[in-house]
This record gives sequence, C-alpha cells and structure tokens, in this order.
Amino acid sequence: MVADAYVVNFNPNGATAHRFYVGDVEAATFNVNGAQFRSGFPRLDLIDTDGATGFNRARMVQNGNALRFLTANNAGSMAYNDYLVFKGANGATRHEWYIDNQKKFEIAPLGGAVAVGAAGGDKGTGSLNAQALYVNGKPVLGSGAVAQIKYAQSTTSTDITNIIPHDNTIPQNNAGEEIVAVTITPTNASSTLIIEWGVHGSLSVNKTYQTAAIFVNTTADAIAAVAREMTSSKTEEVLVGSHGLSAGGIAARTYKVRTGPTAGIFYVNQARAGEELFSTVGPASWIKVTEVLP
Repeated sequence: MVADAYVVNFNPNGATAHRFYVGDVEAATFNVNGAQFRSGFPRLDLIDTDGATGFNRARMVQNGNALRFLTANNAGSMAYNDYLVFKGANGATRHEWYIDNQKKFEIAPLGGAVAVGAAGGDKGTGSLNAQALYVNGKPVLGSGAVAQIKYAQSTTSTDITNIIPHDNTIPQNNAGEEIVAVTITPTNASSTLIIEWGVHGSLSVNKTYQTAAIFVNTTADAIAAVAREMTSSKTEEVLVGSHGLSAGGIAARTYKVRTGPTAGIFYVNQARAGEELFSTVGPASWIKVTEVLP
C-alpha cells in the first residue's frame, strides 16, 4: 500500500477537501473552491445510466488553451463539439457554438460576431450570415432593401425672378431660389441614394424655360438638373426629375431644390399670373431621398 487512492482532509468542523488519485497522481479535488480535474485527466464526463444508447453522454474537457463541451454520437464516440471557449492570458478570447459538429456561431475579439451555415458561408469577423434575421419580430434589411426615405414638401407660393441659364453650364447655388430641402444621414457608406423631386408652377413669359436643380450642402455646383420649355404663360405644370448617386459616407447632408426661369417670373405652386389654387390643399413642390442598401 504505497499509493494513495482517496484522501479526505478535514478540520474540527468537518471535511475540507476530497482528493482522488490515479497511479499515485492526484487526478481530482473537491474543496471549497469547487471541483478540480488535473494531472493528465482534465475532463468531466456526464453519463445518463438509464440511457439505452451511446449518445446519452456529455463531456467537458480542458484541452490546451480551449475549454470544450462535447456530446457523444450514436456510436458513443465523443467526436461532436458543441461549445468551445478559447482562452488567453486575460481570459476568454473567442466563443464558438456547433451543431452537428459544424460551427454555426462565433463571438470573436472586439465584439465581432460570425454566424455561418446559410448559403454563402462564413463572411468573416463582424458579419452575420443566415437565411433570415429578425430584430423584435421585424426582418433585418439586406442588399437592395430600402434603409430609409426622407421627404419634404412646400406649399408656399413664391414669385421667382432670379434666373437659371438654359445653356451648357452647370447651375450654381446662387441661381434661382431654394424652395424645398431635406436632410438625410446614410446608414451605409456604400448605399445608393435616389433623389426625386417635383416643382409645380407656371411662367409669365411664353416660350421660356424653367429649371429645377439639386444641390448638396454649400457646394456651388449642382449635382443634377432638369428643365422644360413652357410654350404658353397660361400653362401650369410639374417639372420632375431624379438622380442616383453613391452615399460615399455616413455624414448627414442636405439636398436642396433650387428653381428659376430664363426670363420673366416663375410662379411656384401657383397657376398662371400667380393665381392661388385650392386654398389650404393647394399644389406642393417636393423632394424625396431614398437610401438603398448595397
């Protein structure tokens, strides 16, 4: 009898530790700090003795820098990973979850997360790849989805005499007058922004042009412009346009509609000769910006 098999340490208040030995090597200890398995046996097996098949077992294993939780397959082999914790000097460095021994979800350094298994596979740290994602019961938007729409309108009647030339120059932000604007903060720098606008009104001079141009913030050059010729001062129309561009960043920006004639007066939101229309439900000029995700 030279090798210990089981040792109980105690004091006047009872047992303080239970130590189990295999081949004179302490393999497991139970004390006030909990259960410890070491010295070549860093695992804990949980077995359902009432189970009729081999897969009624689970195991927790300390394996190098990883703590693994496994379940047995039908043959009873501990070959299936369920959950892994990778450790470093300051604690856990990564968490991985498995189904059918295939990694399905990971939490990586700096808060990055990866969900894999859907069509397209692993997209790398910081991504979620799944067949469907929901937040509070609502689907998470994917490529081509509309992230947001910003809209503004004005029913103000305005008489504009400041002209916008109808030639081959870029309209400037001191031509015509600003009649409506909207601010948007893109959610993704790679999104496409679709700008649409409409300007209602009439001109005082036959066969002159009305122009509606889009400007951003304080930039002098227009980013888009449309024009039309009114053949009669008795005509009232809505001049519409659209323009698409890359968001190019996530900073807030304001898109503005400026409009003006080439001569005479442009009556914004009015009929010929500046006549008011439809009281409080009269015509409106407007701008809408839609963000489409990449």
